Amino acid sequence: MEQDPNAHPASLWADLGRQIWSRNTPGGSCASCHSEPEKMAGVAAKFPTLDPSTCAPRNLGDQIRRCRCRQKLTDEGPESENVLALNAMLVKLSAGMKVAPFILPGREKDLEVYRFASQARYFKRMGCINLSCAQCHDGAVGAKLRNDNVSPTYTKGFPIYRLELQGMGSIERRLRACYFGVQAAVPEPGSLVLRQLEIYLSEHARGMPLDGPALRR
Repeated sequence: MEQDPNAHPASLWADLGRQIWSRNTPGGSCASCHSEPEKMAGVAAKFPTLDPSTCAPRNLGDQIRRCRCRQKLTDEGPESENVLALNAMLVKLSAGMKVAPFILPGREKDLEVYRFASQARYFKRMGCINLSCAQCHDGAVGAKLRNDNVSPTYTKGFPIYRLELQGMGSIERRLRACYFGVQAAVPEPGSLVLRQLEIYLSEHARGMPLDGPALRR
């Protein structure tokens, strides 16, 4: 199903993203700033990055939400249908391109701070089950967890369509679900903890081809 655009449910979200791209808003359409969607090919492969003004971590969903606020639209949150649809379309346009999170010139030291913090978090045991991310997604890749396989820590397929949820989901939702799974305190959406982990996971996938939006059970 993932290889067939006519069978892959995420294609519906990517098609919706194209409609939203040309939709007029009080602040103009996406196309009025960025031209046709094809001009954005490769953009998705450069996220997450650091905000040029604050140097805080920023992923593609954050950027989409920021642009929609500039269009004078209400912020709908990271898991809204519109944000995920635009995300899916941009990732699909960049499919096959190498993951290369953008490093701001002159901000290499700031990025290293986030990398160090995220690496420490990735290997830290947490929750009532006392597991770290690494124990599952490095040490048990391919093993069975209930009725599914433990996957490696690559972000190159997000956003993904989950059959069990009948909808699209971001990497942020997946990370929060993992916190819930090990019975740890679940970070708030958009929290620094989640962005730190996403930076680390994206560095794992650096140089690999982007292949989202993916399909999972």
